[in-house]
Amino acid sequence: MKMILAILMLSIAMPSFATVIGSELSARHQAVIAKAVAEKCYLSGELTEVKTEVRVDQIDQGVIDYYYTTEMTAIDPIDQGVFDTYKVIVESAIFSAYDHQAQDWGIIEVQSVKCTML
Repeated sequence: MKMILAILMLSIAMPSFATVIGSELSARHQAVIAKAVAEKCYLSGELTEVKTEVRVDQIDQGVIDYYYTTEMTAIDPIDQGVFDTYKVIVESAIFSAYDHQAQDWGIIEVQSVKCTML
C-alpha cells in the first residue's frame, strides 16, 4: 500500500511531458525540448511548433555544432473547456563529436526556455 501511495505521489509531483506538433526536429530532439518545457514552465499540454531557426557552427577538424531557436505555442488545460495559451521559445543545441550526416548522433542540450502567457 505504501508503494502504491509513493508512486501516486511521484506521478502527481512530476510534470507530464507535452508533445511537439508539426515539428521537423528529430523525435529525440522533440522529447528533450518537451521535457525542458514541462520542467521549466510547468506546461503539460500540446506544443505546436511555429518556426525553428538553425545556425550551423563549423569548428575545426570537421566538427559541426547546430544551434536551434524554436518558437512554439502551448495550450495548457486548466479545467474542462478552460485553457491558457503561451508563447514558448527554446534555445537548444546539438554538439557533434564529429561531422556526421545524422545530426541526431550528437549531444542535445537545452540552453534556455522562455514561456510567456498570451
